[in-house]
Amino acid sequence: SNGATTQSINAINIGNYSCTVTLGAATAQTNTVSITVNGLPNVNFTTSNPNNGLSTLTASATGTITSRQWFLNNVIISGATNNTYLASQSGSYKVQVTNSNGCTNTSAVQTLNIPAFAPSISASGNTNFCIGSTVTLTATNANSYLWNNGATSQSITVSTSGNYTCNVSNGVQTVSSNALSVVVNALPTASISNTTPSNGSATITANINNGGANIIDYQWFLNGNAISGANAAYFTAYQNGDYRLMVTNGNSCTGMSNTINLSFPNPCTLTIPNQLATPQVDDNSALIQWNNNSNTDSIIIRLQKEGYNDFTYYRFAFNGQTNLLIENLLPAHKYNWRIKTVCGNASSSYSSKQEFRTSGYMVYQHVDPNPYETRSNSDILIQHYASIDPQLNVFPNPVTAQFTTLTFTSDETLTAHLTIMDIDGRLISQQAIAMSEGENFVNIDASQLANGQYLIGLQGQNLSEFKKVVVAH
Repeated sequence: SNGATTQSINAINIGNYSCTVTLGAATAQTNTVSITVNGLPNVNFTTSNPNNGLSTLTASATGTITSRQWFLNNVIISGATNNTYLASQSGSYKVQVTNSNGCTNTSAVQTLNIPAFAPSISASGNTNFCIGSTVTLTATNANSYLWNNGATSQSITVSTSGNYTCNVSNGVQTVSSNALSVVVNALPTASISNTTPSNGSATITANINNGGANIIDYQWFLNGNAISGANAAYFTAYQNGDYRLMVTNGNSCTGMSNTINLSFPNPCTLTIPNQLATPQVDDNSALIQWNNNSNTDSIIIRLQKEGYNDFTYYRFAFNGQTNLLIENLLPAHKYNWRIKTVCGNASSSYSSKQEFRTSGYMVYQHVDPNPYETRSNSDILIQHYASIDPQLNVFPNPVTAQFTTLTFTSDETLTAHLTIMDIDGRLISQQAIAMSEGENFVNIDASQLANGQYLIGLQGQNLSEFKKVVVAH
């Protein structure tokens, strides 16, 4: 029906085809064959930017597609028959599709460069730290994870030393990450103990385990507060409270010791009592009183009868007492008294003078021929002296420079002589000095004295007191 005269024809166009066949004189018409020509599907594909070693290839085609096949470098990719394909290798890709009419077409070739999948792990902080701290390790964002400690999360928090790796999967490939080393350092430890508090202080020492690195810092604490400048392996404490020691080693790890509580007896302090009064006086006794706010070892009261050069001293341990009844006084006599505090071998200056007069009538009494009398009245030591105790001191001694200083106390204003003698008692020099009430200081020029031993002191009425001094220029 298309005019061809051959036995066979190639039908490429749509239509109905038939043929008239002649055999000799006979002619016959064949049946009609209908030809339908279907178009090929149009096909192409898109690619995503490579991420984690993968690029997603997505096919698009016209018509009803019944099958797909992906190729890499003209080689069929086994199992790659879906509309999308996760490409993990660099190379030339294409896709072939077949439609519902059985027509097949292949896309153009696209060449892809896909970086290799190289997962890594990173740390949230320092990977070298001390016991008690942690660090978080995180793997590259991907599909699944398997850490060498068995964890399956993207991040893990670790507190023990070791080398950590993670097998990371992007859905196509599983690749092991880099290794990350974590070092957990031991803490130093300290155990502290103290000596028994004595004379207002106690030494605290420490037994230390350095935790594998040298100790580089010490810090002492009192009641939770750092003590400024207390940065040695021991500490001398003077205050009541709770003490602890923090030590730091070369790995910057710190350890805190146990706590010890120290309680000191009230320290002995020297003060001059005040608010002196004599509220009660009769013929033969007087009640004297004072105010003393300090804690001291003992009290000394010095009593003098007017018109006499001798003194009576009352000394007793201090237990908070603020009054004393003085007995065996003469009636109708005027007395004065002073008071001072004592700590060990040191004492305060005397207080100001307080006067009183006993009542009654004056009587005459035989004078005791012994100018030095000691007697005990309960816990009070009563000593009677016919001279003044100036509490003489020389400093520095030995004398190595030009000057030394003579210090002494005086209960009243007097004139005395500063006397220097050699060790055999021969007079070297003497000069008059005024002794003021209270503490006195006299500078002595020793530049003219040869090296050797000397006696330096005070001489006057009812007074003769010397100190041995060594001159060593």
